[in-house]
Amino acid sequence: MSISDNPFEVIRSIGFDMPKTLLQVGASVGQELELFKNYGVEKAVCIEAIPMVFSLLSQRIEEYENYHAINALCTSKPQSEVTLYISS
Repeated sequence: MSISDNPFEVIRSIGFDMPKTLLQVGASVGQELELFKNYGVEKAVCIEAIPMVFSLLSQRIEEYENYHAINALCTSKPQSEVTLYISS
């Protein structure tokens, strides 16, 4: 993993403090949860739109205190029906 692949190392390289809270949109199955913990994230909200993927995220996130999973689609069109295209 290069520095550009790790947002926490980018934050560190420009001299900012590490975040203690995090909002992740498009969390998938939570593959970065351990990375977040290792960099000191104490509280996180992880959003995933795809129900099947969300179920895996919600199972994985249970072991992380103060981390929460939300099944939602973030869009700029509130209260509107939108089409979510899922790639393979």
